[in-house]
Amino acid sequence: MAIRKLRLSYSLLHAWDRGDVQGAIDTYLHTNRFTTKAMKEGTEIHKKIQHHIDTKGKFPEWFFDWELKEPETEKEVVVSYNDYFDLKCYIDCYDKPIVFEHKTGTSDSLNWTRTWQLPLEFLMCELADIEVKLGILIHYNQHMKKGDYTVMHNSKIQRDYARNIIDSLGPEIREFFLQEGLI
Repeated sequence: MAIRKLRLSYSLLHAWDRGDVQGAIDTYLHTNRFTTKAMKEGTEIHKKIQHHIDTKGKFPEWFFDWELKEPETEKEVVVSYNDYFDLKCYIDCYDKPIVFEHKTGTSDSLNWTRTWQLPLEFLMCELADIEVKLGILIHYNQHMKKGDYTVMHNSKIQRDYARNIIDSLGPEIREFFLQEGLI
């Protein structure tokens, strides 16, 4: 009998870690997407940024001043982690060798770099043999019309941190999903 693998993502791991079991299930099954006004605003801004990059090859002036060479928006990365897990992410913008993540709202970029998102993306890119030297998390506060950014260097420490998260949370998520017949 083949081992049934679980596809892990930052969103799934984060929902599970904060005790939101239903949110983890909904994330995995792509159902019951709960959205707030702030989430809708963020999605709209994200789409505008993506469209601007896709059509003009650069960030909008109001968002971030950085010269892009060959940007890829919404770059999907799916890799096998081990016999039990696949990993998946969508990178907001990849411009070799940099990963850019876009965030909106009131939490600044430094707060966002304290999440697992960039370390997990660094690990997935390493496993997919995608060159990444650093991640830049760009934050835009649409209410104040101001932005900031934080740079995180890709390092073994960051990738090991991501492995620890997967190895710590993944088995209990997988066991629960197996018991519930979700995988």
